[in-house]
Amino acid sequence: MARDSGRRALYLNSEIMNIRKLQHNARDFLEKALSEQEKAFLEHDEALLKSEAQKKDLRKQLEESEAQNKELKKKLEQSVAQNKVLTQRERQLQQRNNSIMFEKKKADEKVLLLSEEHKREKNELLKTIIELEKQLDAKHTFVLEIERIRGALLLMKQMHEDGDLKGQKKMNKIQEVLKKKEEDLTMVELIVKEWTSNDEIQEARKELIIGLWDSTNQAFIHVKRMGVDINPFQSATSRRFLKKDLSWHPFKIIVDEVGNAKEIIDVEDATLNSVKNKLGDEFYKFVTTALVKVNEDENGNVNQNDPFYRHIRPVMWDYKRGMRATVRDVCFYAMEWWK
Repeated sequence: MARDSGRRALYLNSEIMNIRKLQHNARDFLEKALSEQEKAFLEHDEALLKSEAQKKDLRKQLEESEAQNKELKKKLEQSVAQNKVLTQRERQLQQRNNSIMFEKKKADEKVLLLSEEHKREKNELLKTIIELEKQLDAKHTFVLEIERIRGALLLMKQMHEDGDLKGQKKMNKIQEVLKKKEEDLTMVELIVKEWTSNDEIQEARKELIIGLWDSTNQAFIHVKRMGVDINPFQSATSRRFLKKDLSWHPFKIIVDEVGNAKEIIDVEDATLNSVKNKLGDEFYKFVTTALVKVNEDENGNVNQNDPFYRHIRPVMWDYKRGMRATVRDVCFYAMEWWK
């Protein structure tokens, strides 16, 4: 009995020790678990705080990025606006440059025409001077020859005062030669006078044109530029006809019934027909009328010897009769106007 009690006591002690050991292990495990859990909580809190900080940083970066995007968008809009302004300015400058180049081209053409006109007038003046010098030399030669013949005739008259028939015939022959020389001298003087008068008339014509050019009254005699007025169809033709054909000659020669040659418009000319087909009858009539008028000289006659006679030039024009005004017409008009 006692032995059983001892065994039971040992067993109970052993169980108690096991229970205590289990309790100790359980407590250690629980403490360890709690410690690990607390550590996990701390790590979680730390990670959460870190995550919040990262979120805050990311939010700040996002706000900064949005601000930068907004600033970039604003700069982009400003750049687009500036680019638009610059493009418009460049277009305006290009148009202005084109206008300047066009005006320069017109000025160069005008200078070229004026230079050619000046050269033509200079050549005409030189030709006139040379011709006058020739005529004056001829006149001087005729005068000397006439004086020589007159002297010889006077000497023969003194030598043959006795009525020698042979001497009389010789004097008659010399008188005929003298008469012919005097007629030639008169002809030369008339030619010189005609040249001088023609120069004076041309100078008077130029002065009348200059005087009428700035006139503001509503007179029927005024200055008109002979040639094609480019304003009505410059824009229509500038893109089609970029270069001038200096060899273009839309005229042909015909002979009338009495055998007189006359220059008229060639109705079969390809360029004129092209103008008629593309721009209409009105422009065709306008161009052909201008060509006919420019083809005439100052007196209304066709002049083919002057290489510049078809250039546009100012002339005195009678708008009432639709024809050129002569110097006489302008002088008559000026006298009536002064009255």
